[in-house]
Amino acid sequence: ICAGPEDGSKDACQSDSGGPLMYKNTDYDFPVGVGTERWILVGIVSFGYRCGEPEFPG
Repeated sequence: ICAGPEDGSKDACQSDSGGPLMYKNTDYDFPVGVGTERWILVGIVSFGYRCGEPEFPG
């Protein structure tokens, strides 16, 4: 999976390997009083190439 915004403003880079790739789900039906969002682990970072540059998602 390559992930990141097209403008390159956020990206995986050196030393990020092993870190989480998270997705913020705000559509989850929580019980009353618990909250309205949940972070979901969707992958683990392997490496980043040309860190933070447009058109090079990590």
